[in-house]
Amino acid sequence: MSIMVEVVGWTGAAAVLGAYLLLAMKKLGSDTYTYHGLNILGAFLLSFYAYWKDASASLVINVIWCFIGLTAIMAIYRAGSKLSKS
Repeated sequence: MSIMVEVVGWTGAAAVLGAYLLLAMKKLGSDTYTYHGLNILGAFLLSFYAYWKDASASLVINVIWCFIGLTAIMAIYRAGSKLSKS
């Protein structure tokens, strides 16, 4: 099971870092579902990893990161809904 936990942790790290890399390279915008989706996925996987490793500070930070990403996705969705109603 420990190898699977490590894979989950590294996958989460790759998702968060990949999102930032794509943003920095201007391949994704900060207002895209993909950017925030990668961050949410990464933070969720890192939360699982932190829970498994009993790393409470990392767990809390990544749970908050998930909520920030979900809030951003909701804002993007609402902005798009307003645009389509105009």
